[in-house]
Amino acid sequence: MWDLRPGYINQEIIKLAFWEQGLTENYFCADSELVFIRDFGFDDFMFDATTPYTVLVEDNDLKVEPRYYRDHWQGREQHLRNIQELVGLHDRRLLTCHGHPVMSATVLNALKQDFMSPRGWDYRDLLAKAPYEFSWYNFWLQKSRAIAIEQHEPLVKTIHHEGQLLELGLQGIELEDLARGYVGLVINSNFQMHRSQGTFATDPADALARHVHWRTLTAALLRKIRLNRS
Repeated sequence: MWDLRPGYINQEIIKLAFWEQGLTENYFCADSELVFIRDFGFDDFMFDATTPYTVLVEDNDLKVEPRYYRDHWQGREQHLRNIQELVGLHDRRLLTCHGHPVMSATVLNALKQDFMSPRGWDYRDLLAKAPYEFSWYNFWLQKSRAIAIEQHEPLVKTIHHEGQLLELGLQGIELEDLARGYVGLVINSNFQMHRSQGTFATDPADALARHVHWRTLTAALLRKIRLNRS
């Protein structure tokens, strides 16, 4: 399915189906790469005693990145538009999240009973249409309004590629700085050298040394010398 490993699809199904265990009304979905970077509590995830925050963003900052747009955005957008069309959500915006939402059993029950069951679909059928479990949740919520939508920016800072890691390093941003805005950090495991470490270079020279090819560094040094001489 979509050239994705069975384990990847299975973990998506688990996230969508966990509510059926009846253990909790709301739950926070944490990926294996997530590292919590500060203490957190109920109020970080819930608007009030019964209503979770809904993480909804357009991610236009990713859309403008040439690398991300080329490698990920265009294919992802097609899938998300497909989900919107299937659930009947008419919105030019793509308000959803990449991960780490707080999911409501009320919303997921409505998705199953009011959308999946009439079509004879199970979770595998859902993901065969588009393998984005959190967008199925978010778009169905926006369509059905099964609970009040209390919009929230991402709870977790996700670093999608080395360029974003380099940018943080060049700005000298440390974990304590990220903790002012997020409860956790994810460094995408697609670049293996940082997998699950939860750390990144915070010294600009260290950041350049780690993430910029030596040829680029040499060319920059030579250009700097020429500029200083002119």
